[in-house]
Amino acid sequence: MKTKRFCSILLLISVMISTLVSCGFAASVEQGSIVLTEYPKMAQATDAAFLSTGDLRVMSYNVLTTMSSNSTLKQNRYQAVLQEIKGYAPALLGLQEDASHWNTFLTEQLVTKGTYKRINSSVGSGEYCSIYYDTKVLGNAIASGAFWLTNTGKSGANALKWEDVPQRHREALNMKSASDMRSNHSISCYIDGKLYTENDAVLDVRLMSYGIFELNGQKFLYANTHLQHRSQNGKLAVNIPEFLELREMERKAEWDILVKNVEKLLAQYGDMPVIITGDLNDVMGSASYYHFAEKYDNASKLAKIRKGHDASWNAAFNSSDNGKSAGRLPCSATGAGSGFLQNAY
Repeated sequence: MKTKRFCSILLLISVMISTLVSCGFAASVEQGSIVLTEYPKMAQATDAAFLSTGDLRVMSYNVLTTMSSNSTLKQNRYQAVLQEIKGYAPALLGLQEDASHWNTFLTEQLVTKGTYKRINSSVGSGEYCSIYYDTKVLGNAIASGAFWLTNTGKSGANALKWEDVPQRHREALNMKSASDMRSNHSISCYIDGKLYTENDAVLDVRLMSYGIFELNGQKFLYANTHLQHRSQNGKLAVNIPEFLELREMERKAEWDILVKNVEKLLAQYGDMPVIITGDLNDVMGSASYYHFAEKYDNASKLAKIRKGHDASWNAAFNSSDNGKSAGRLPCSATGAGSGFLQNAY
């Protein structure tokens, strides 16, 4: 094993919460290590070849909680996402924003009609990070569950503690107590000489789900998460720097709690390789990125083969094709559009 305790990771990042991201990769599971290769989308899964090589296909996908009110767009969107998943045929699928309507649809398609089982992020409602795994490849999970990424381990808190929030940030965001960090309250700033005010929650409450599996005699831990987004409102983010700063602090704190939870699981079930996927809501080269990389390897740097765009976004409600497309499109240099996908970080 290398100095970094946890062998390998795949991390997917996006800039905005509305981003839809998908990416697949293969991880050859060997004794004590995982070798990564980004996996091309397949027209049809070839299970015999897949199993004989010992590869493990892992996919992360932020499917977006919101759906179009247009019934045609909605049904086409369901089918487009399903075909995207089937195209990669992952043994492990980590979802973000998979609200109940998504899991009703995907459970019917992947579990009832397929060979998958679902690990439900059942520690609470309002945040979703389910894991689907193919029992043909992995059998049944050895263990599974979910944790809130908060300083209390419960939903009524944040990862950051109130005493860790600088006074400058409290004042800029009109926060009087810890509850103001996660509840809607009035936030104001001047834009072009005019006062702009909005009720907004400064921070969200996030979670992680996990499963422990065995492939070719090697146990490994898979975790999936969705960290604090940057901002739902561009005006506040641009004009109140403390807004973005605090949310970056929250992402780092959420990550630290995730790492501690992983360490507890390894202490309980024994040392093993770890794979982490998620929508981390940040970009490579950021302070958060280097914080994440302190204990984990960047999967895109380990991958023997890299394909696709370094940065891409996915329009959820493409009316030009009635919502039938789930493909990724390159971002502009300024990042216009829904957000970024840093390919396999």
